[in-house]
Amino acid sequence: MTIKLGIAGLRGTTKAGSGEILGPDVVLDWVRAYGTYLVRETQTAPVVAIARDGRRSSPLLNRLVMAGLLSAGCPVIDLGVAPTPTLQFLVRADRSLQGGVMITASHNPAQWNGLKFLTPDGFLFPMSGWNTLREIREKGDFAQVDLRQIPWTQDASKDALDAHVTMIGHWIDAEAIRSAEPRVIIDACNSTAGQFASELASRSGCRVIVIHGEVTGDFSRPPEPLPQNLVSLSHMVQRAEADVGFAFDPDGDRLALVDEQSHPIGEERTIALCARYLLRRSEGDTIVTNVSTTHAIEDLANDADRPVQVIRTPVGEAFVVSGVLQAGPERVIVAGEGSGGVIIPSVNLARDGIAAMGAILSLMATEKKPLSQLVAELPQWQMGKARWDCSDSQAQALRALTARWKQSGASPLVQSETGENPALTLSSQGETLRLQGDGSKCTLTVGEQSADELLLSMTMPAPLPHVLQRMVVARAWNVYLVDGIKIVAQDEDGSPGDAWVHVRPSNTEPIIRLFGEVRENA
Repeated sequence: MTIKLGIAGLRGTTKAGSGEILGPDVVLDWVRAYGTYLVRETQTAPVVAIARDGRRSSPLLNRLVMAGLLSAGCPVIDLGVAPTPTLQFLVRADRSLQGGVMITASHNPAQWNGLKFLTPDGFLFPMSGWNTLREIREKGDFAQVDLRQIPWTQDASKDALDAHVTMIGHWIDAEAIRSAEPRVIIDACNSTAGQFASELASRSGCRVIVIHGEVTGDFSRPPEPLPQNLVSLSHMVQRAEADVGFAFDPDGDRLALVDEQSHPIGEERTIALCARYLLRRSEGDTIVTNVSTTHAIEDLANDADRPVQVIRTPVGEAFVVSGVLQAGPERVIVAGEGSGGVIIPSVNLARDGIAAMGAILSLMATEKKPLSQLVAELPQWQMGKARWDCSDSQAQALRALTARWKQSGASPLVQSETGENPALTLSSQGETLRLQGDGSKCTLTVGEQSADELLLSMTMPAPLPHVLQRMVVARAWNVYLVDGIKIVAQDEDGSPGDAWVHVRPSNTEPIIRLFGEVRENA
């Protein structure tokens, strides 16, 4: 399908496919449904804040969003080009606001765009809410005000920047950062985070250089801040002899790092470094993260000076935030995901790349250590990530298998095959899932024992072949069906071992992801 609707909101392209495209009529209908929902829930003229990322298509969608909200009777405050966490922070902090719309496709390629609707608390709209909007849209039951009653609009881009940056500035160790005077390179991906991040860094006494800072409508690098996409940032860190490089995704909720030796250190370590800093600063007793995030989090929690529990949720900001709310935000030290999305509840109950940048700068300044040393002192887990490009039906086959196994309540049986082509096979209720390595290749097979429904093959980057080899020689395994299928090697005492793999269909793209991690010193 061309449009994908999930916990991260609505995303799509205008490329014709087997379903709807993200055309003006579709965007307008969904926004009118959202405006209608807010009007009926509040029984007022609810004020809605909107913001957009730097995509070429975002100004068009911005006008459609504004038109849809105004036609339903919702006054609009327009933040212009601003990060998703800034919009979420403002909606939560300003009680005169009853909702928010972020125009973004986050880390998806430039041909994608989408909508993130917010609750009055600044949280991502839940799936139950999207289902309500779908019903309103299908019935065409939209609120519509008379043209003489179209409400007001207001530009608040500077107010949003000041409020968000000031809040983070009060929270970080600004005095220590100012004393250190770090040289900082910011890669803004030609989108929202450049001005906000550079403002925070400059106010904190950093010497700042911004690259890819112009909001041109096109991205100068692939938008996902993976190590292979940070070549320009690495070169600039080296040329400028900088202390650290920060890379954001297009809507500013994810952060990746380059150390002073110009090495990209992997987005998984963003949350681990933030956890290291916040475990000292916070009095909380809980960390919330998703099932795909590095197990270095457990090691950091175990090494803390007090008991700290780790709660694992399904993948997606909405699930992690829900875990924070269930645990109690005042108890949560840090939350987030290994994609570089960090939630610091005392600052913002949302993935906030700019707040994460403040935490990293504070860690470097207070410990007076270069970033490379701080990374070397983390628990040494090595993560590998890969993907199978697939059809929606193939992703659904895996999703349905997981749902059936989860509903049965019985843990699948795990069998391993060692040798040149190591394999793990899970079986339950006459159905199987098989991961098999063949040198640098990995094959995923899903289906009944008599007939395969899904067969995909891809190249595995390091260290995934090593992870698979370590997995198959384990004596026992635990299987978790929280989100997709996660297999964790088990030690003899029943505790989690030194390797794990996780297979799951993406919430936002037609792909199946493979994660694997191994403890380096095991």
